Amino acid sequence: MSILLFNFSYAQPYLPVLEENHEWNVAYWDFFSGGYTNVDTFNFMGEEVIDGKTYKILYRDGAISTCRMREENGVIYSYDTSIGIENVMIDFNVEIGDMLIEGFYCPNGFGGTIASFEVINITTEFIAGENRKVIEIEGFDEVGDPFDYFEYWVEGIGSLNGLSPFSYNWDFYNLLTCFKEDGTTYLFNGFSSCTPPLGIDDQLLNEIILVPNPVLNISVLQLPKALGIDQLRIYDISGKLISEEIITKDYKHINATDYASGFYFYQVFRSNSVIKTDRFIVD
Repeated sequence: MSILLFNFSYAQPYLPVLEENHEWNVAYWDFFSGGYTNVDTFNFMGEEVIDGKTYKILYRDGAISTCRMREENGVIYSYDTSIGIENVMIDFNVEIGDMLIEGFYCPNGFGGTIASFEVINITTEFIAGENRKVIEIEGFDEVGDPFDYFEYWVEGIGSLNGLSPFSYNWDFYNLLTCFKEDGTTYLFNGFSSCTPPLGIDDQLLNEIILVPNPVLNISVLQLPKALGIDQLRIYDISGKLISEEIITKDYKHINATDYASGFYFYQVFRSNSVIKTDRFIVD
């Protein structure tokens, strides 16, 4: 996505997110299956009054969901009728340095991997035919170290994770593939279509293997050429990024002397998309 930066000396009107002429396509990536397991379409139709508050009704793939949302003074509230709880989902009034804690937001639930978030940048950018406020957020683990996680809230669109924020953990994450406004489609997150292909051949995924595991001396991570793997990341058990490198061969040596004893995760990527996540032990 090409982004142009502008500075303005005037305050432009706030662009609402929860409009009936808006539509979101969201892809779900499963780390352990190594593929997109589903792509859902979200849109709003109609309203419902709950406890004196008027909510927009969210539809998922054409069926009414349990999720209701309302928007007031730049703040988006999420209400799940199955549990009867309202939470602040996105606040476009935050300022740089504000700390955020993730909560439960329908329609995508919650992540649970990252302990806290900090607003690190606020800009105005030309996106999807409009000048929009963009809020950049960085994630931190439970001891306050950066988690190598960044998220973007875009005025008039919502989270680039897929309408609701913070949907990330070791099992899955969500990404907005495209946003539609009055029938015009805008692609995001490097997708070339609203509905990317689902899944990767299981046999090839099973060929991504670290031998031996646990790592006692030097182990070999086998990376089949057919998958086009081009990047490797390794995290410790808390989720802290330990190493990151470009892959140019069909294998990678993991040396026990480079790590303290304990549990680790590796992630392999193709074109900035995670192919597989798995655990290993260093003795």
